[in-house]
Amino acid sequence: MHLKALATATAALIALLDHATCPTPADLASGIGTKLDDGQTEVHTSAAKDIVQVDVRYNDGTNDGSVMQFGHGLYLRNVIPVEDGVLRIGQQEKYASDATLRKWAKPEPNAAWSNTRPDGGTSQSGPMQTVQIGKCAYDGFKITISFADDPNYVEVYTYLPTLGIGLLTTIIENGDTDAYRYVSIAAK
Repeated sequence: MHLKALATATAALIALLDHATCPTPADLASGIGTKLDDGQTEVHTSAAKDIVQVDVRYNDGTNDGSVMQFGHGLYLRNVIPVEDGVLRIGQQEKYASDATLRKWAKPEPNAAWSNTRPDGGTSQSGPMQTVQIGKCAYDGFKITISFADDPNYVEVYTYLPTLGIGLLTTIIENGDTDAYRYVSIAAK
């Protein structure tokens, strides 16, 4: 009887410790790492007020990837390619100014919104639900974003409001779908 109680208490403690290692909002300052099922890694860090920087590294045997910044962890500000570990500043693509990003509200569940600029688009979010990434569970919701200047391209994110980050889960382009599955998340 005592062994069974000890085993139950040990299992509960392990579950609590596993949950305690899940990233919190404070971890965004030093980085929150995610890994996809194809081996690609991302490190999400706070770059400025309401701006999240994501350092992406591909799992293709190179040190290639990109560095992106997002308003509220969702709205793309800019992308800088990384080739052989070198940040290619001269190849940066800018998508939104800081002034424009300040006007965009923090994403909310069960909502729809639009950006009326010619290069804008629409977004629609679903209900709050539990999102499981590895051993960690967060409240989150799906957001589907379409773009006025490319009606054949759609992005779907899972937004984790507690952390303030969006995780790209699906790209739909010209009827083809690419899905991305996050398998782990940890503080750096």
